[in-house]
Amino acid sequence: MQIGDRLPTEKELSEQFSVSCITSKRALVELEQEGLITRSRGKGSFVAEKQVKSPGANKDLLLILPFASDDELGDYAKGIMTSIAETGYRLLVQLASTVRLDTLSDYAGIIYYPENVNHSIDFLFYCDHHHIPLVLLDKSLDPFQFPAVVADNKGGAYQLTQHLIDQGCDQILFVATESFGEVSSVRDRYLGYLEAMAETSLPSSYFPKEKAETSDAYLNRLATVLSEMTDPKTGLVVENDCWLFS
Repeated sequence: MQIGDRLPTEKELSEQFSVSCITSKRALVELEQEGLITRSRGKGSFVAEKQVKSPGANKDLLLILPFASDDELGDYAKGIMTSIAETGYRLLVQLASTVRLDTLSDYAGIIYYPENVNHSIDFLFYCDHHHIPLVLLDKSLDPFQFPAVVADNKGGAYQLTQHLIDQGCDQILFVATESFGEVSSVRDRYLGYLEAMAETSLPSSYFPKEKAETSDAYLNRLATVLSEMTDPKTGLVVENDCWLFS
């Protein structure tokens, strides 16, 4: 194809290559992020002109986190800086609450950890609408088709539960404070737990946090329930490791 040629639509590509529209859209998004095509709403996708990056081209990546420290998120900043150490790119870190949407295009790309799905919608729509290169951490959020780096939450929870089963636990509780509808990673972990439990004769048991309940009250209630259990060996599958230090 020549520069300026129009590419097939997402639907045409999905039919031509027998893939889903989600897959064809993601392919076009990645081509755009690599500078190979341009996309215009209502017009379509077109082969882009070849661009030679100047030595002064933007090399700044922005990592957006929900907290002042990413220690409880697995120290993402350190891992990213190690990965880009030899590339010439620089990493800047900013709190989600301080981000200005009109500055996002100043960066070569955005790495975003969406803590709260509801609070992320406006941000993600802006990035999608303005074709800003973005990678999600921990969650993939429909209907947006941004690339996402996601742990195998379901498989991990399955293995954790299987380990407790192998250790001879008579009862295994799934302990979670987050809503399954809000946090996909917790939902996937619960599904992994259920899958492992379904392979045994043990009943599954979900211990949720009440809507108006404080974290301290929740932990106290959990401690009370555990102290009253008559099962000789009880195991816990916990939504994340933050609760280990509570």
